[in-house]
Amino acid sequence: VSESSSVFLAFVDLFRMFKPLAEAVPALNEACRVTFSVLFLAIRCIYWPFVCVDFYRDTLASSTPLYLLVIWYIANIGLTGMQYFWGWLIVKAILKMIRGDTSNRDDETEARSQIRSRLL
Repeated sequence: VSESSSVFLAFVDLFRMFKPLAEAVPALNEACRVTFSVLFLAIRCIYWPFVCVDFYRDTLASSTPLYLLVIWYIANIGLTGMQYFWGWLIVKAILKMIRGDTSNRDDETEARSQIRSRLL
C-alpha cells in the first residue's frame, strides 16, 4: 500500500524526462503530479504512523532479540523521517502551485540531487 504513490511518481518522472510528451498531454501530466502528491501525503505521511505503531506493538510483544529490534527501530525511524522530509517538499510544491508560481517546476529534481549528495 505504501508504494501506491510510486506508480504516479514514475509517470511524473517520465513527463519530466520527456518534455515533448509532457507538452503533448499537459492535463495527464498535471493529473499524475496531483495524484502522486495526494497519495503520498495520505499514505506516507498520515497513514504511515499508524503502521509504525502497529509494527512497534507487534515487535515488542514478540520474542525477537533486542539487537534486532534496535536495528529495526532505527531503520523505521530513519525511513519515517525521510517520508516526512519528502512530504514537506511536496507541501512546499503544493503551496507554490496554489500561489500560481509555475517557475522552477523541476525543483524536485534539484531536491533529489541534494539528498543524493548528502547521503553519499
